[in-house]
Amino acid sequence: MKRPGVRERRLEIYRKYHQSPRGQEKNREHARGYRARNPDAWVKWRSEHPEALKTSRLKSKPKKAEYHRHYAARPEVHARRLAQSRAYRKTPKGLESARYYNERRRARKLKVKGSFTKEEWLKVRDATDGVCSYCGKYVGVEKLTLDHIVPLSKGGTNYITNIRAICKRCNSRRGNRGYIWEINPATGRYEKWEG
Repeated sequence: MKRPGVRERRLEIYRKYHQSPRGQEKNREHARGYRARNPDAWVKWRSEHPEALKTSRLKSKPKKAEYHRHYAARPEVHARRLAQSRAYRKTPKGLESARYYNERRRARKLKVKGSFTKEEWLKVRDATDGVCSYCGKYVGVEKLTLDHIVPLSKGGTNYITNIRAICKRCNSRRGNRGYIWEINPATGRYEKWEG
């Protein structure tokens, strides 16, 4: 004989756990593991269940519309967030984040292979101690820009092994020209650009 209300109580406990930060992290961890073990499962499921995706989008449409109505009714919130975002982008950390995300976006648009993390880029940048990899001048760590050794437009990858930190002047001057792999033995620096 089943006790009344046991199922409902269990469901409530289950819901509370999965809405807690610990439960959400556990769900994300499980999902990452599943995606790693079954990389093609999501693509296959999407192709087999197009109606389920459509239903899901239709369900979320009213929620999104309500959110946008609520957001549009409070322009001061939008103005405050915009001001915060602009102020953050003027800080060294904000500038660095913007540069990193712009480069990643550019690589995605060009559909090139590879990617790198922000930490990998910062490690490459900080290893130079603020010295440009091309001209050898000290410009400071914050003023170094991200440069692809083999340009993306010429078939280069977006892996960290194809990335160097150089000053803005050298990066602008070089453009999308290829790179000659000659090192001056006296300075240990790359010397020439391809014409």
